[in-house]
Amino acid sequence: MLTFRQNLIIDRPTKLCLVLSVLVVFSNYYYLYFYSFDQGVSESPAYYSLLKVFGVALFSIAVFRSGLRKSFPVSHCLFLVFFVFSSFFFLSKRAFFDIGSDLYLNVIVCALPFLFFRLKSDVRVFLAFFEICLWLVVFQIFIDIYVFINGYSLWDNKAFVGGLGNPSSFGIFCNVVLAYVLFLRKFSAFSIFSFFVILIGVIGTKSLFSVLALILVISYFVWWKSKLMWVGLAVSSGLALVALWQWVMSGHLGYKISSLIRLLFEGGVEGSQSITLRVEIHQFFLERLSESFIGVMLFGYEDFYYYNADSQFLSFFGSFGVLLSLVFFVWAFIGLICSRRNDSFSRFLYVSVGLFFVMFFTNRIVDYYPMPLLFFLLVFVSLEKFKGFRL
Repeated sequence: MLTFRQNLIIDRPTKLCLVLSVLVVFSNYYYLYFYSFDQGVSESPAYYSLLKVFGVALFSIAVFRSGLRKSFPVSHCLFLVFFVFSSFFFLSKRAFFDIGSDLYLNVIVCALPFLFFRLKSDVRVFLAFFEICLWLVVFQIFIDIYVFINGYSLWDNKAFVGGLGNPSSFGIFCNVVLAYVLFLRKFSAFSIFSFFVILIGVIGTKSLFSVLALILVISYFVWWKSKLMWVGLAVSSGLALVALWQWVMSGHLGYKISSLIRLLFEGGVEGSQSITLRVEIHQFFLERLSESFIGVMLFGYEDFYYYNADSQFLSFFGSFGVLLSLVFFVWAFIGLICSRRNDSFSRFLYVSVGLFFVMFFTNRIVDYYPMPLLFFLLVFVSLEKFKGFRL
């Protein structure tokens, strides 16, 4: 049985269903180790995509009620409107334009169960879901350590990717699970152990945002618990950073940090390619907006069927137009606002949804399976809990 800070217990059939769904969904990309892989491009057979459909089906059985949704609250209507029209935009533009990415199909597939079914009303199901995610993340980090030591890493910079195939996806997944450990899980020896393992995992992703998100999660938790403790943490962290600065700056992560510092204080874009590209896509958006304001506001970029920029905001703006995209972001923001309550479960949701929002500026994270499932789940639980989840 799974026991939490709230002393909650779930039955074995439900737990088994959750375990299977978490394993299949968040270990989807381990097959990449058996095929040629180069910086995000794999030569694996297309039929492996069926694993995503299977994972969504298992996920749906685990967290949704069996009956079809019969009503759509206002916040859910925003979600419905966005996906009806964005799917139409994507498919119609796909027929006329050749430039773009098919990653949006991941988002559509993951959105379908949220459109047609209602979440289970017992919050213990979702606590159990994140408890299983915790055990999986710890196990995957040890796998990544083994992979790193033996030189089997998928990415050239030897970043940790877990079963998600992407450092950014694994980084935010680790941070959400870390937020669960801090805000919801009962204090125990395993909680302390998993905390430090996840720290290693996040740093191992070599993702600048993931490390910044790690700092935000821990800082917010300490601030929530004790303002005085937060001051102590800030001072001690500053001293530790000074002591370890040379070690941090000597690696790939340090290269990104130095590039960001150069951009902020010197205005130069030379250095890390990821930093440079993110500057360029924002400049490109402003250029397109000045050239065709109405077109970009209503339809997006006319020559892209899906614009795959390293920013969720800019990807949606360029693909579906600014106005339609704002429907999605307003829906998600409502979920963020609904989670601003003082209990630990709401704080967990607030931090987790907030991390995605911040990441939207620098990564199209929702495009990468299974991140849409995780994000939609967090927002929908925030909305449902606000209306009265059973705890």
